[in-house]
Amino acid sequence: MFFRSFDVSADTKLVENLEKDWVERIMILKRSWIFWIMISWMFLLIFILMISNSYLIYLNFENKMEAIILIGLLSFSILYWILSILSYFKKFRRIYGERYTVIDTKTLKQELIEWDIAFTKFFNQTFFNYFILIWVAIYIVYDLVFGQWFSNVWAYWVANIILLFLQIFMSSKFKKRMYDLEMDFGLIVPGKIIFYNQSWILRNIVTINSDKIKTITSNFANFLGSVFNYWDIVVLTEWDAANIWEMRLYFISHPTETVHEINELLGKEEQEKRESK
Repeated sequence: MFFRSFDVSADTKLVENLEKDWVERIMILKRSWIFWIMISWMFLLIFILMISNSYLIYLNFENKMEAIILIGLLSFSILYWILSILSYFKKFRRIYGERYTVIDTKTLKQELIEWDIAFTKFFNQTFFNYFILIWVAIYIVYDLVFGQWFSNVWAYWVANIILLFLQIFMSSKFKKRMYDLEMDFGLIVPGKIIFYNQSWILRNIVTINSDKIKTITSNFANFLGSVFNYWDIVVLTEWDAANIWEMRLYFISHPTETVHEINELLGKEEQEKRESK
């Protein structure tokens, strides 16, 4: 990868390092598959934009063969993109669809290696989708500038270009959300939590020792969260007497049970029992 801060196998490498440090029990937290449903409006909007683009292309191209080729490329691009996303989502749900539990480090590493292969395939497929969309956009801009600018339908071409670039922009936003689904995660091991956040090519890693954690909470703040059994997990940390930070794990399924698992793995429950005696 050209950018060293962008690594699709970052979770696997972190787990490998922990395995070398003789960490035997581990827990990984990623966003629930419900997150995909919450962003599906982007998916539908992109599909509507593609249909609008295809209609304007067919309406305004005098050469219908050119129009059919461009519409075919757009249709192939979107259909290929849809199949890529559905395949990605199916594998994601199979691997991460169950309630998060503590497992041994070696087993988790094998699961993550399997998932890295699936995500890398999805990543490459989405770039192929971008290549087709950008090629069509360049061709339409060229035709507008050199063939249609002084005709009485140039405004339709401008509208088509705007819709096409909006389609590219929304595809990019949707892709970023899918990256969040895979590349934002938390790793819990005895004694500490590792928060990993990827923002495009930039990443942020925060490690918090259990003795700096004040509370770990979750609640169902809306109706959908209660129905689908997901919500955020909030970790309050104390760096010193004057500073308390809040760290969040977003869209975690079975949050109540997961908080219990986290506390148990961190050793917080045993600590509370000793303090209460």
